[in-house]
Amino acid sequence: MSELFGLFGKNSKSEQINISNKLKNSFSKINYGNNEIKKDKIKIIDLNNFIIGIASNNDFSQYKNNIFINVFGSIYNKREIIDLNNCTSKDYLIEIYLKFGFEYLLNQINGDFIINIYDKNINKLYIARDRVGLRSLYYRKYENYFIFSSRLSLINNYTNTYDLDEDFVIRYAGYHYRYIDNEPNLSPYKDLNQLPASYYLDLNLGDIEKNYNRIQYKKWWHLEEKSKFFFKPINENDLAEEYKDLILSSVKMRLQSSQNYAFTLSGGMDSSTVLASAVNICNTKMPAYSTTYKDKTYDESDEIRSMLDGYVSNWIQNEIDNLDIVAIINKMLMANDEPVATATWLSHFILSEQIYNSGFKSVFGGLGGDELNGGEYEYFFYNFADILKQKNIDQYNYEVNKWI
Repeated sequence: MSELFGLFGKNSKSEQINISNKLKNSFSKINYGNNEIKKDKIKIIDLNNFIIGIASNNDFSQYKNNIFINVFGSIYNKREIIDLNNCTSKDYLIEIYLKFGFEYLLNQINGDFIINIYDKNINKLYIARDRVGLRSLYYRKYENYFIFSSRLSLINNYTNTYDLDEDFVIRYAGYHYRYIDNEPNLSPYKDLNQLPASYYLDLNLGDIEKNYNRIQYKKWWHLEEKSKFFFKPINENDLAEEYKDLILSSVKMRLQSSQNYAFTLSGGMDSSTVLASAVNICNTKMPAYSTTYKDKTYDESDEIRSMLDGYVSNWIQNEIDNLDIVAIINKMLMANDEPVATATWLSHFILSEQIYNSGFKSVFGGLGGDELNGGEYEYFFYNFADILKQKNIDQYNYEVNKWI
């Protein structure tokens, strides 16, 4: 269980004590359905006019030369960062920030994270979200303070405000679930903003009241534009080998940064690829969890069994049948701070809860594979339209034949 909350603003010593107590109380109200964050697990860091609260087993901080850096999440390539930048200090992130700046530092990191830097020398706060937004980050101005958090409910509990944004509610109710975040800087609540993935913000703390309205997002990472090469002939075997190497490298890097891990396994290619990659890297079979159904319309057990002998040490099935849907959805609402947009979230939540209760600390799976690889049906037509725009009819016919 990991959450983050930060607060900036001028305050006296007595106010700092009140804020710390109020913050601990806000953390204590957070839960994941059944599991609450215990007060003795909450860490409060007090740096005069900056107070940050963390309930996490995956964060670390560096503080040197009036610069405080907190990483909420995981950095997978620490050794690579240190070697490439010839770092000599244990506070290697601060060392790189001082030499090259915040944006350069972000582009060195491979991981899932929220990073914030408090630079007392220039009285500035920087906050960044990872490339694809694996960790959420919300923020707002409240009274004379700037506050930010990984959870909507942490901010709402602290401010005791719960006013919904009607436009967000309408979008959530009326759109397909893939489009509810089409405006990635908004949240379900009024006056509460979201930092989009691969962006960072900086805030001059000299006058929060005045400078808050001047906050600007800056995109620190984007996919490289390679359209001029896209339609040239490609050796598909070479491309497949390169892609396989990237997958193996990605899985290996995350295995090295994880402990006590399990795998989710469906009948599809994505979870099977991740599991097989891990087994090949570690040369040992892995425990796998699957959602199964009595209704054979949705059950993928037969497809899953083809993976068991070669890759799975222990197969745990979570059969979906006769659930108390209302109770489960209520738990999901508490865990996610927003409505349940699709039935697949339901089955994944149940499976995740089972894995957590079994004592595992990390889970590897195939979620997001379709989005990453353009595998959803509605994505195909954008690809076809791009090819037709290039007037490459042979390529168009080839792609349609392969995908449709």
